[in-house]
Amino acid sequence: MSELNQWLFQAINLSPHTAEGWIGLARFSTHQLPVVMLILPLASLAARRSPWRTLGMELLLAMALAWACARLIQQAWPMPRPFVLELGQLWIAHGASPSFPSTHASVAFAWGALAWWRMAHTRLRWWALVPPLLVAWSRV
Repeated sequence: MSELNQWLFQAINLSPHTAEGWIGLARFSTHQLPVVMLILPLASLAARRSPWRTLGMELLLAMALAWACARLIQQAWPMPRPFVLELGQLWIAHGASPSFPSTHASVAFAWGALAWWRMAHTRLRWWALVPPLLVAWSRV
């Protein structure tokens, strides 16, 4: 892990002295938010209107492709997780699998990028990036 990556990780990783609200938000964003992001496109497949079904299928495809790409990169360029290097505070139990790129963050940003691109209202577009940002932050 490069010095820049270590510095960024230490700047973002929550310490044991962090307020419980931030820790709760991080836990929600790492456990429940990805499930919500998966349920939304799955639920849209049941919609009677074709545009919603199409969007649901596109979101699921984008998420699957992002997951596959992240897994391929992890296999080609394995980077140890910070806790393996004894960096930062480990907040959730995790195996020592490769950490870069984060499959959670990759899938979440595929969802967010497609939602942003397909959203008709430009003011609402930026809200599509909030869930992926929360998921990525929570994984650190």
